Amino acid sequence: MTAPEPVLSLATARKGRRVALARGRVEERLLEQRTAFDALCASGAVHTARGAREGKRLLDAGLHLQRAASVLKMLAGKGTLPAPRLEANVDEAFQEVESRIEQADTLLRRKPATVKQLGTGYFSF
Repeated sequence: MTAPEPVLSLATARKGRRVALARGRVEERLLEQRTAFDALCASGAVHTARGAREGKRLLDAGLHLQRAASVLKMLAGKGTLPAPRLEANVDEAFQEVESRIEQADTLLRRKPATVKQLGTGYFSF
């Protein structure tokens, strides 16, 4: 007699996939933010009024991304707070992550991806 196979929760699998995708987006933007800030500091431009404004903008973007990363950590069950169990609370947490990513994109002056930028294969133009 074989042991029964474990039951896979689709909600848990969906949440895990959403966390992984969002984590990738946050990590990509954090790398971009760090690279831009390092370049600003290395050039010495951070010591000018314009460079200081750019530096503040980049640091603000980093704060939004760090907050998004901490919410994602909580959703994955690895944070200091327990992961929410109700679907409404999970959706609310993902909305916060999306909002933080959008705010960081604005501060990093990223443009939203278009279908042309995303497409390869079937949707290539």
